[in-house]
Amino acid sequence: MDSIRNDGNNSSDDGLKTENREEKKPAKKRGGKIAVVLVTLFAAVVLAYVIPAFYYSGHFLPNTSINGVDVSNMTTDQAKDLFAREVSGYTLTLKERNDVSEQIKGTDIDLQATFDSSYDDALSQQNAFTWPICFFESVDREVSRAVSYNEEKLNNVIANLKCMDESTWIESTNATVSEFDTKKGEFSLVDGTYGTQIIEENLVTAVKDALNGVKNTLNLSNADCYINPTYPADSKAAKTMLDSANKYASVTITYTFGKTNEVVDGTVITKWLDFDYDNMSVSFNKKGPKGYVKELAERYDTVDKDKTLESSWGETVTVKAGTYGWKIDQDATYKQLLEYIESGEDYTGDVVYTQTAESHDGADFGDTYVEVNISKQHLYLYIDGEQIVSSDFVSGCVSKGRATSLGAYYVAYKQRNATLRGQNYSTPVDYWMPFFNGQGLHDATWRYSFGGSIFMTGGSHGCVNLPHSAAKQIYEAIDEGIAVLVYDPEGKQTAAVTYYKNSSKVINLIEAIGNVTKDSKSAIEKARKAYDALSDSQKSLVSNYSTLKSAEEAYEKLTDSDNSVKKVISLIDKIGTVDKKSGKAIKKARSAYDALSKKEKKKVTNYKALKSAEKAYAKLKD
Repeated sequence: MDSIRNDGNNSSDDGLKTENREEKKPAKKRGGKIAVVLVTLFAAVVLAYVIPAFYYSGHFLPNTSINGVDVSNMTTDQAKDLFAREVSGYTLTLKERNDVSEQIKGTDIDLQATFDSSYDDALSQQNAFTWPICFFESVDREVSRAVSYNEEKLNNVIANLKCMDESTWIESTNATVSEFDTKKGEFSLVDGTYGTQIIEENLVTAVKDALNGVKNTLNLSNADCYINPTYPADSKAAKTMLDSANKYASVTITYTFGKTNEVVDGTVITKWLDFDYDNMSVSFNKKGPKGYVKELAERYDTVDKDKTLESSWGETVTVKAGTYGWKIDQDATYKQLLEYIESGEDYTGDVVYTQTAESHDGADFGDTYVEVNISKQHLYLYIDGEQIVSSDFVSGCVSKGRATSLGAYYVAYKQRNATLRGQNYSTPVDYWMPFFNGQGLHDATWRYSFGGSIFMTGGSHGCVNLPHSAAKQIYEAIDEGIAVLVYDPEGKQTAAVTYYKNSSKVINLIEAIGNVTKDSKSAIEKARKAYDALSDSQKSLVSNYSTLKSAEEAYEKLTDSDNSVKKVISLIDKIGTVDKKSGKAIKKARSAYDALSKKEKKKVTNYKALKSAEKAYAKLKD
């Protein structure tokens, strides 16, 4: 049984081994087939790669262009032929400004294609074995596509282009600054004009470059063929100029005159700016602000303007301009204005004054002033509208030419225990308040009465003489600078001054005659005319009238003497050529000459002619 089982087992093992050998043999066959297939595929792939590579060793790779022209799969000869065909119908279009175009045809300049090794070099530079990549990437190779043309014809064609006609050229201009935008409060840049003036050298070079590159278009602007603005709007210089102008315009200066404001802002300042667009600079025209300050002075200065006063007598009077009032320091205000503008600093406040007054609103003296009525010889002091002092006074002596000056003045200073000095006098006073040209308010203890008509003949040297108590009260109540308004509503002083002035004028004219000479005629006649125009009472005041009479007599004698001399000279001249009939004329001239004084005879310039005539006539008689 065991033997049988073993045999069986052996049989079973053999059977297994047999089956294994039978299974291994088919696997070897399959592996060989796969290898054959792979080798075949590899060979096919190699051939598919190598064959095109060999092809592209003599052809340009796919997606290849030369100078922008597609030469894919072409030989160099084919590419050259393509270029030659392109050149044969070539036209260069010039793109000019203002949407103008012109053309240069290749046939007009005998344009032809010429070749060197550039195409062959381009082919040799490519790697044929990279051909698969070229299906995904494009390559543009640059080669010198040489052309030839007739230089003389080209120059002629360029010279006859419309863009070369100088009469049509438009000049380029630099950027400028716009009108000032009052809403935005600023300037902006306006770009300059891009003109059509051609730079011939640049144009010729650009055209030749385009021809050599066989380019179809040439943009003259891009090729720098025009004279462009030196400073366009995007230039640094233009922007710097704009910033400077806007800095000036950004300032606001407000000058206050009481309730009134005068504003200097961009709308004013921009009128004072000068722009130099050739050098892209902005400067401050100093005449502008100087004129502006002058206008302010004309408007707000009150020193040289008459004042209107509601007098204490219930009537409106006019006080002549004097030294009181507002006065702008024009130079200092002008410099101040420039400083604020140039620094870009805003300012609100006063102008600079050389002299100030009480008020800008209404009367410049306000409601604090001394009212001096010459006609009434009475004054009032008002402080803040309240009457503090009312007093008679004595003003300057009119008859002696020392009338108190009429006008609006101010107290220059106050002084206690002063001594007033002048020609032939020295007077101590307790209260001295000068207001104009040595004239002032002061006490006059030597006077026993004030007011009335004392001032006509017994007035002061020009000051307003006051009772001691009134002078003291005024002195203690006022400050320096207070207005002193001196007026003459009834014209009493004015009339008296005119009366005495006319007499004094004649006196001065007579004194001016001096020593009488032949040239005194005008002075004598002027004095006589002025004297005759006086009234009888005024003539009685001319203390030197006798001098005028003496001058007239002396001049008359001088005139008569001169006339006698002239008469003798004329008689001698009338003798003429001496003949037998000349005796009477010679005798007449001799008689007139002999009647002259020794001094007058010396003035006869032709006396020798008389002597010669007498000798000649004596010979004729003999």
